Amino acid sequence: MNSVQRRLFRAFVESGGDLTHEAHVDRLIQQVNANVWVMPPKVKRALQLALHADEQLHYGDLAERLSSEEGEGGVSEPAFRQRVSRGVRVLESAIRSRRWMVMEPASEAEAC
Repeated sequence: MNSVQRRLFRAFVESGGDLTHEAHVDRLIQQVNANVWVMPPKVKRALQLALHADEQLHYGDLAERLSSEEGEGGVSEPAFRQRVSRGVRVLESAIRSRRWMVMEPASEAEAC
């Protein structure tokens, strides 16, 4: 797990999420994906690279990869870091604004 992933999971736990509850983790992943999808293209792509990176983030390598994709002068490491940071802050805010420990309705079978 890399530092970006850890920040998102930390926000999830701090806002009442339970990492052992599979449905909550699935909803977290869905929410992250949905929020990333609607981000500005440059932030979106940098964040996608960071989220899918190995355990140790190598911002310079990721910036080079993004530069080769974007062309037109490339992306510096500080610019890449800024894009990732901006995206992570948006995701953390979205995660913290959600109520994760909502009681699930009992099924009809349990009610009998």
